[in-house]
Amino acid sequence: MKFIFALLIASSSVFGLFAITDPYPKLVFIEKRVIDMGEVIQGETVRKAFIIKNEGQVPLDIHNIHKSCNCTEARLGKSTLNPNDTTALFVVVNTDGKIGDTSINVVIDRDGGEYPW
Repeated sequence: MKFIFALLIASSSVFGLFAITDPYPKLVFIEKRVIDMGEVIQGETVRKAFIIKNEGQVPLDIHNIHKSCNCTEARLGKSTLNPNDTTALFVVVNTDGKIGDTSINVVIDRDGGEYPW
């Protein structure tokens, strides 16, 4: 079975015309946001830590983490990142009952700000 992790960002606010000059949080991934874990044996537990950083000018608050599968656990090292702070997003997937190619999406719900892509 081939296994792929994909991380997405959701923003809880929309910025107006003056957003460019206002201070804002900016969430970036130190590594790739989509990682191909390659071939995995069914029943194996897959673990990955993603490092994220706030490159913005104000603190960034992460409100929630949504997962595309109940087989997935996702946990943050900390939910508030001050400017230039980093933290790890730990993802653990139980592959019991998974057959064939599998993609797991993890969505980070955070305050408004600039998207890094």
